[in-house]
Amino acid sequence: MIYEWDDGMKIGYTEIDAQHKGLFDFMSGFFSSSGGRMEREEVEKILDYLEAYTQVHFSDEERIQVENNYPGYTQHKRYHEEFKIVVRGLRADLEREGPTPELIAQIDMAVGSWLVDHIQTQDMKIGNHIRDVQRWREQMEVLRAANMRQYQAQE
Repeated sequence: MIYEWDDGMKIGYTEIDAQHKGLFDFMSGFFSSSGGRMEREEVEKILDYLEAYTQVHFSDEERIQVENNYPGYTQHKRYHEEFKIVVRGLRADLEREGPTPELIAQIDMAVGSWLVDHIQTQDMKIGNHIRDVQRWREQMEVLRAANMRQYQAQE
C-alpha cells in the first residue's frame, strides 16, 4: 500500500491528526523502499512503533472521546482493542516464522486497512461529534453572554 497523507483525512483535532500523519509518514518510510522484503530489525522497528502507537494514540483518542461524551466510545474502544490483538499476533508471527514476505504483506495489509477503514470512517465520526460539541458550546456561550447582558441591563 502507498501511505500518503491527505488533509481530507483530518478529523479536526490537531493532536490526533498529527498522530495519524505520523503513522502515515512512518509506514511510508518503510514500505516505499522495501519491495516486500525486510530484515528482522526493520520489521521489529515497525512492530515496536505500532505497539507504542496503539498505546499512546488510542489512549489519547479515547480520552478525547470521553471529554466530549462521544456516544460511540464503547464500540470505538473495542476497535482499538481488536487492532492491538492484530499487532500482537503479527509480533508472534515474527517470533515464530521470521520476517517472511507473507508477514510483511500482512503488516502492510493490516495497517493499510486500518488506516483506510478506521481513520477515514470511525475517526471521522469522532471529528464530526467534536465539531458538533464545539458548535453547541459556542452557542451556549453566546446565549450565556446575551443572558448576562440582559440581566445586567435590568439592574
